[in-house]
Amino acid sequence: MSELSRRKELECLAINPETGKCDLVLYLSYEKIQTILKYRRTPGDVFTIKNTVLETLQHPSNIYKGIRFEEDEKHSCNAQGWLCYCSRPAFRYSSNGSKIPAPVDKIFLVFVNVDCIIYHWTWEKADIDSLATRQPRPINYETRFNKSVF
Repeated sequence: MSELSRRKELECLAINPETGKCDLVLYLSYEKIQTILKYRRTPGDVFTIKNTVLETLQHPSNIYKGIRFEEDEKHSCNAQGWLCYCSRPAFRYSSNGSKIPAPVDKIFLVFVNVDCIIYHWTWEKADIDSLATRQPRPINYETRFNKSVF
């Protein structure tokens, strides 16, 4: 049994948008871990959790508060306090766990609900104008989120 499946939840520290410090405790639920181990179960999925998700939470280029898109808030009826952490990692993981270059037109997003539970992460298209900056943003960020908080 892997370390991830033995624990009730995985705790990690993230940048707190209110303080700017890495002191916000977030959780990855046991159910989410079990789903990943049951249905995906590739080394790349485990490395993404252990490295890319954690890197995004601790070194975001942007953090947004309040999710407006229906597909982002399908897990809750109140997404106003939810956070979205964004980053542009230099690489991603293949299914066998090898590092490969990240897509040049995408950024990595990690969604966190009001209970500090990490509920989703994904690579998404980036706003083209923001790719050359130190703060790359997801496409449609102006209408997708209520406000930038970091």
